[in-house]
Amino acid sequence: MKPWFEREADIIKFPEPEAEVIKLPDVAQYPDFITGVQDLKAKLSTGKITQEIHNKLYTDLIHRFMRKESFEKPWFLREAQLQEATGISGRKPGDVFTKIDDPNIELTFDQFKAFPSNKAKFNSVDEMNAQIKKIQTKIKNIVQVNSPTSTSLAFGLAILNSTKEKVGFIKFGRDIQQVNNPGWWKNNQLTGYAPNFKTAKKVSSGMDPASIFGKATSKKNLLTPGQVISQVEQVLGSNFAVPISNMIKTKTLPTFKGQADSETAIRDNLAELFGPLALMNNVNNISGPYREAEKYLGVSFSKCGIFYPTQQTNPLNDSYLVAPNGKEIGISSKGKRGANASIMSLAKNIIELKENDPNNPLLKKYKFTVDVLSLLNEESYIEGPIKLAEQLKIINLKTGAIVRSLWSPRSEEKDIRKFPGLKKIYNAYGFDRGPDDSKFRLRFAIVANIAKAVAERCNKTKGFGEGALNFLNQSQIIQAYTQTKKIEQDVVVTEINTIYPPNFQGVLILNGGKNYYSTNAVGKIAFDFKSI
Repeated sequence: MKPWFEREADIIKFPEPEAEVIKLPDVAQYPDFITGVQDLKAKLSTGKITQEIHNKLYTDLIHRFMRKESFEKPWFLREAQLQEATGISGRKPGDVFTKIDDPNIELTFDQFKAFPSNKAKFNSVDEMNAQIKKIQTKIKNIVQVNSPTSTSLAFGLAILNSTKEKVGFIKFGRDIQQVNNPGWWKNNQLTGYAPNFKTAKKVSSGMDPASIFGKATSKKNLLTPGQVISQVEQVLGSNFAVPISNMIKTKTLPTFKGQADSETAIRDNLAELFGPLALMNNVNNISGPYREAEKYLGVSFSKCGIFYPTQQTNPLNDSYLVAPNGKEIGISSKGKRGANASIMSLAKNIIELKENDPNNPLLKKYKFTVDVLSLLNEESYIEGPIKLAEQLKIINLKTGAIVRSLWSPRSEEKDIRKFPGLKKIYNAYGFDRGPDDSKFRLRFAIVANIAKAVAERCNKTKGFGEGALNFLNQSQIIQAYTQTKKIEQDVVVTEINTIYPPNFQGVLILNGGKNYYSTNAVGKIAFDFKSI
């Protein structure tokens, strides 16, 4: 009988490096194809990468810039996180922020730093204040974005340049892990300034449900159409609230006067708010069989309350209509033909199917999908990938124990040489930030690569994605696609197309790189929906 490490060697098909590589190049960081080719060629000639690694990265580079798709190894799994989602900590030098009350005044982004740099948090408020005073000796103009609480013992520092001086923006947080969370400090949270780079415009518009309602929404406190309109009035003003109010009175989809520059945000974001109101009031120019869903609810939409799941990141359902009897219909609101949606609650659909239809043939036909999603749903965002990797024989129990030892207690270790048993996992995928980065932690890097490995294995398993799509289409969801057009300076909502029951078409893939990074972990393994 073979010892465990030989058995593992037969199972894990991780690449064996021919030379020690400290940090693999990340093709997502190259601004264009030629730059990437030249850099890879230079690294090969100096021996920093092997020919095998060069060939692999060169292929990834072609896939990135030519957008050639592969179901087994799709390029978008290797792309860096979208700039819209990275927030302040992910901004690039030169990104422009414009003063809200004077668009002629601009700041350009320089860099982001998290403090403290060598531990999880400051030992005391006094120690933290001493660090801020030290920063002020170099940057005179310091702006506090929020007020610290008694538990705030870390902060992020965004440094921007004006024509005259550097300006520092400080946001306080609980600890370094929170501060390094890519979505913790949003692009529209620089006091007095708004982002003016293309990728941030739609997200910074402030028209999405999370910007309108914050993250305190709850199904225990359902909203009425009047409350939704009142909140829109408070946050965005009458230019947006009045058209929505008139929509209910006239049963005509809204026209937003003078908002031509915001058409995309209205169609993709604000429609998430006024879409449910349109369905509840049977507004004209809504096509499709959406009213069939009332049979499931047992009451008309007009009797329902509204819930926006603003606590979730990129939820499939942007809102819910909840009947007095507790039954609910999810609404997936998308602009034009639909956008990619992260499927955060797919496991819930399986649970409901088991409860309501335990003999449904899908549960048996797609047992592997059921088992994987159930495990990831039940376990924590750290334990889930580790346990799944053990069950899939990607790692053995001894390796799993070593990985867990990095988390209990949480290790600040960065040196892989101290853990030879984890080198195969460590070298399996490149990192956007390596050990030379102050935010890098070995525990994050290892779990990130395990998450990517289990995602790749599952996506290659026959029937996995097909099963996930079938379970998705068992959901009580109305797909709503909003259409708009510009007439001079106005945005006219022309139609809302609905589909019920859902008929999502495309490819569902498990994305191990979406919430796991070498510097942080922000949630469980996610599903990505890729339309075709």
